[in-house]
Amino acid sequence: MPDPADILGFWYSEPVAKHWFRSTDAIDAEIRQRFESAWHQAASGQMDHWKDSAESCLALIILLDQMPLNMFRG
Repeated sequence: MPDPADILGFWYSEPVAKHWFRSTDAIDAEIRQRFESAWHQAASGQMDHWKDSAESCLALIILLDQMPLNMFRG
């Protein structure tokens, strides 16, 4: 399972940030491959302890709100 720094570092990296509004199949596949299992864990409540700090809460929001747009596009 990734930690909050993994999610934030990936999401805010230049290669990914420049595709926030215009993703590619390759970016979508990378997000799905790297973070889909974490998304399932978070969606089932297994990562609720991430709500305890600002940094991990932001990572949880990105994982649950933004990354599914890439993982489950179409």
